[in-house]
Amino acid sequence: MATVSYRSVLHKTHRYLAASLLLMSLALSPQSARAAEVIPSMGMTRTPENGDDTRLSYGLAVRSNIVPMVS
Repeated sequence: MATVSYRSVLHKTHRYLAASLLLMSLALSPQSARAAEVIPSMGMTRTPENGDDTRLSYGLAVRSNIVPMVS
């Protein structure tokens, strides 16, 4: 009987979550610029010393024109 470690399940879960966030952000991305935009972001970092330990960071940004004359 094969054993599955918690770490491998966690990595697979993060991969599926990252893929679903990417697909959702592509599906919901605006086709043209609007007065204000909400932009999701996701980052993955890995250092050479940590091996396969990848850290994920998520963010949400709001963009809008501060001064309409400049745009």
